[in-house]
Amino acid sequence: MDEKETIALQQQLQSVLIQIESLRMRKIEVEKAMEELEKSKEKFAYRIAGEIMVKRDKEELKKELEEELEGIDLRIKSLEKTKARIEKKLGGG
Repeated sequence: MDEKETIALQQQLQSVLIQIESLRMRKIEVEKAMEELEKSKEKFAYRIAGEIMVKRDKEELKKELEEELEGIDLRIKSLEKTKARIEKKLGGG
């Protein structure tokens, strides 16, 4: 592998690591939102949609957040696999 390929792989790895960290932070935000939703005695909650807040049914919102968490987890797993492939290439494997 020449220097250009190594640099390109290092840049790809850095990009993947940034994406993983960003998704992990988003996951924490969603989990905290779900905790607060669970604590709430209200039947409705608000979700930010662009520049406005929209009143939503609590159970519907809970379902949306659970689906969002599933999507985040899938993306993280996919990026972890990509990260492993890049590290293997950089390691000479």
